Amino acid sequence: MKKTPKHSLAPAIGALSLIRAAMNTPALQPLHHPARSAMTLKTHPLLRMTTAALLLAASSSALAQGSSSNMRFVYISSTAELQAAANELAKVGKGDVDGPATKANPYNVYLLAAGTYKVPLNLLEGRAVAALYGGFPPGFAGYTSFTDASFPGALATRDLKNNVTVLSGDLNNNGIVDDGDAASVVTLTSRLTATILDGFHIEGALESAVKVDGGRPVLRNLVIRGNAGHGLQITGGATSSIDNVLIHGNGGTGLVVEGATPSFTGLTIAGNGKASTAVGGLSCTGTGGNCGTYRNTIIWDNTGGAVAVSADSPAPNPTFHYSLVQGCKVGGTWNPACGIEGSNNLADADPRFVDAQFCTARPNRAGNYRLKTTSPALNLGDNTATTRPKDLDGLARVQASTIDLGAYEGGVVAPAVNGACGTANGAATSMAPTGCALCATGTATAVIGSNGAWGWVCNGSDGGSASPACAAPYASQTLSISVNPSSVAVGATATVTAESTSGLKPTLSRSSDSTAGCTVGTTSNTSTGVQATVSTQSAGACGLLANHPGTGDTGTARFLAAQRVSAILTVNAPTSACERYRSRAGANVIDLRSSPGGQTVRGEASKFNVIFGSAFADTITGGNAGNCIDGGAGNDRLTAGSGENYLYGGDGNDTLTPGSGSTAMDGGAGTDKCGLASSRATATYTSCESN
Repeated sequence: MKKTPKHSLAPAIGALSLIRAAMNTPALQPLHHPARSAMTLKTHPLLRMTTAALLLAASSSALAQGSSSNMRFVYISSTAELQAAANELAKVGKGDVDGPATKANPYNVYLLAAGTYKVPLNLLEGRAVAALYGGFPPGFAGYTSFTDASFPGALATRDLKNNVTVLSGDLNNNGIVDDGDAASVVTLTSRLTATILDGFHIEGALESAVKVDGGRPVLRNLVIRGNAGHGLQITGGATSSIDNVLIHGNGGTGLVVEGATPSFTGLTIAGNGKASTAVGGLSCTGTGGNCGTYRNTIIWDNTGGAVAVSADSPAPNPTFHYSLVQGCKVGGTWNPACGIEGSNNLADADPRFVDAQFCTARPNRAGNYRLKTTSPALNLGDNTATTRPKDLDGLARVQASTIDLGAYEGGVVAPAVNGACGTANGAATSMAPTGCALCATGTATAVIGSNGAWGWVCNGSDGGSASPACAAPYASQTLSISVNPSSVAVGATATVTAESTSGLKPTLSRSSDSTAGCTVGTTSNTSTGVQATVSTQSAGACGLLANHPGTGDTGTARFLAAQRVSAILTVNAPTSACERYRSRAGANVIDLRSSPGGQTVRGEASKFNVIFGSAFADTITGGNAGNCIDGGAGNDRLTAGSGENYLYGGDGNDTLTPGSGSTAMDGGAGTDKCGLASSRATATYTSCESN
């Protein structure tokens, strides 16, 4: 760890002993705030501009102009100490903060040592909070105390990279963002003063990690990451100044500006937004501001896009200078949907972060958003825009002749990364795989489908080798087939239906090893597959087949060939005495057995008629060249004609009437009535209850 020089200046206030003594005072014991109150830093609206000017100078030599009695340095090394200080401030009334700082009413400057602070704090309506500074070594090693004169030097020697100071919303201490955590970690409600928040990692909030409502607070040297909602939200006409800030890995939008006019420089917004996030980069809404000015800024690799400007009137357009904003200057032409192009913005090009973590689920705290030495964002910024002499790593803000874009300065020589196939490799899919599933590391080539599979290669980066060939087979499909009914008598019909899990339409056919005489009719489409009518001519097993050969290497959705499936329709020998006459030369066959209701039919006059009735009440009249009529089930009325006649009533209460020729009548089951033959005709009677 880099050591900070020891300061031997005499203390203006024995701050460390003061705050620890305050913790032992009963009136200053930690308050039990609701979990969602988190930390709120609210400066009083009546503070005069002289107060604001002094606070803004907190890291400049201007502080030396104030007497030490006007600054109260509070050393914080634990959440309990920070909470005790908040309790003390909450006791002070509004009248105590009016006017400039005095010995009795000093500015409070919180100095936080490295560590994690889970802060259900509420600093409301109390004495002015001048600033919060993180990045000091654990236990403030190397320091004795601060004065107004020594403080700027102490800030300049902080080691933010190694003395990480975290403000966390993880109030239930389970390491994940859930309902037990703070809605926001820091809320700044500042009307006239310029509260400073400097040198922190802010994470673990359910909603917006940092909320700014009005005023002109100063935010700098911040990493806002791993929050379930938005990273930074600025509302209420705020004119905040934001410098050296990285916003990444948040589940919502990285930066939300609503009716405000902040000023940004050295800003990186990357890797924000869940799949459902409309825009993961910058969202501009409202009519109270123009969404601010952005210099030396990178907005890249955010779900849903880089910038979204609402349709409010006037439009809250952001203005960009010396910035790289994804999708906003493709091919060198500015997209007005992104806002206003100021000057010297870069054409779209991958900024080449060391480790962007774009494919990691959010919220997350992983990633390295420093720039590689091959980044197009190096040495192309505006030197006059930055107010910070160092970046988030403590490097001098200008390494070459020109400042870099984003929150970090200087290119990083990244190690070679070999390409490796991602989770899509080997996973069957009908559609070409895309996005993060293609490569675990490296960048995917175009995906091409051939020989039953999608194929691609993951190229390495920074001198790394390419992966072996990656492949995902086309999706398989499963067929099903059914026949209804599954058993019929000769001459009856059935319906065969086939479906595929792919949604493709199978083909239907008769199996060559069928022992029954059967024919598959014309196929028609259904909502889920196909169907056809199967007619039968002789008894035996009618084999039915469903098949689909797949799509081959064509089409947007591609499937492998399906395994053929089969079904058997059993065709039974004749069950009606009339079946024997079906094959008579010139016979007219009328088969009503599959009809949904009773039928009325008449046979042809000049042909021998073979008529099979339905399962319902039918009225059937024969022709004049002989007839065999089987009424089947139902209460049927059967009438013979001239010539040779055979009437079979079947089930039900039937009425059989002989014709002018010979008629053999069999009433069958039920109570049947068989008529008497005329004097010129002959008739025989079986199972007839009356005539």
